[in-house]
Amino acid sequence: MSCCIPNYRNDVHEKEKEINQKGHEKVPLLFKVTGLMISIGGVITFYLL
Repeated sequence: MSCCIPNYRNDVHEKEKEINQKGHEKVPLLFKVTGLMISIGGVITFYLL
């Protein structure tokens, strides 16, 4: 490898893990319920029209 730092790969993998953990935020329950209600309303409207 062209890198001189002995623990460079380990440092990069640790940084990647930190970044990936930050990206896995959960969607709030309110948005899930709201989306579900809009979807159900759309399906019901489609079948009634």
